[in-house]
Amino acid sequence: MMIKKYLFSIILFLFFLLISSISVYATRGCCSWHGGVCGCDTSVGRQICCDGTYSPSCTCAYIPQNYNPPPKPQFPPEIKARWYFYANEDGTWNIEMEVLDNNPTKYSAVISKCAGCDPGPLVDFFSNKFYFNNIKPGKWYVNVKKEINEYWSNVVYWTIDVPEWQKPTPTYNLTNTNYDLGDFNKTGYDYENEYISKLIMGILGAVIGGGFMYFFTKKL
Repeated sequence: MMIKKYLFSIILFLFFLLISSISVYATRGCCSWHGGVCGCDTSVGRQICCDGTYSPSCTCAYIPQNYNPPPKPQFPPEIKARWYFYANEDGTWNIEMEVLDNNPTKYSAVISKCAGCDPGPLVDFFSNKFYFNNIKPGKWYVNVKKEINEYWSNVVYWTIDVPEWQKPTPTYNLTNTNYDLGDFNKTGYDYENEYISKLIMGILGAVIGGGFMYFFTKKL
């Protein structure tokens, strides 16, 4: 009877020793290359290794968190905008838009046919001047949101009526042109002043010549 009792005690001891060894091995295996297990992040249900990383394989109790995101900041309604058109040769326009913001930050902005559509999560412009190239004539909407305290604001938009395209009219400065206009182009010679000078010299020559002719005629 005593032998059975001792045998049972030995078997029970070995059983608990085996369970303990398996538990220790599993714990070490979770973060064996990361300093061991130092805790559990219940918000994601993952074991935290002692080097600060999550265990790639071991989980723990997951407790859902009641996350309330901060309210979305509002784009200041007093901000206005102005824009300028620059004609291209292919029938399109380049648009320069300036948001009159006294506190410029980062902006996400896109020009599209959709009014009020979200321009996306990425920063498009790091100043309050936006540039859109090769825009065809018609009605367009510039959708903008502004970074405020590291969060994106709500989306606002401006309506832009891009005018019908007209071919740019070249202007020439005849005193400094690159077109082949002979000596006038290459030297900047002023033919108008030359003509006036020659006219004055001709008149003076005629007056002087006439005077001499009159003088010699009187002598004879």
